[in-house]
Amino acid sequence: MVRVRSHKRRIKAQTVTVKQHDRSVAERKSSFERKDYTPVAKAPKKESYSDLMKPTKKPKKEAFIKKGDIFYASWGYDQTNYDYLVVKEVSPSGKTVKCQMTEFKNVGYSGQAYVQKPTSKGFGEVFRMKVESRDGKPQLRGSYPYVQGSRRLGTFYKHDKGKTYHETDSMFGH
Repeated sequence: MVRVRSHKRRIKAQTVTVKQHDRSVAERKSSFERKDYTPVAKAPKKESYSDLMKPTKKPKKEAFIKKGDIFYASWGYDQTNYDYLVVKEVSPSGKTVKCQMTEFKNVGYSGQAYVQKPTSKGFGEVFRMKVESRDGKPQLRGSYPYVQGSRRLGTFYKHDKGKTYHETDSMFGH
């Protein structure tokens, strides 16, 4: 005799013979071995938000970077600020680039913001940035020179030719 207990407390334990127990196990096994049984396909694994936000390791072919490309980073709380850099050299592996901060021209004023357009004229020290790709678009990540010897960590996105950027006037931010 085999005593089978239920996992629910409300149902009383059943007493079955070993022969009955073995028969029920065999019936369950045979139901999976039948020829007319078609297994249900597993649902594809859903990607988590953090998986979606991770940059892909290898840049795609259309995301290549060349010397002279300009990138921008936007940052600030309650005030929009922009930093621009120009690519000076691409490593043979294409995984890193040497960059330099670049100047910009104020081409207008809009409400409470200066309208800026980056130039390809670099200044200051040359520094290295890591090349990443997200959705097939190149981006650069790393620390870069900021104010008088300090460094800032940031992500730079490729500048589209002719695009302008609106930086908050210092009178209206913090």
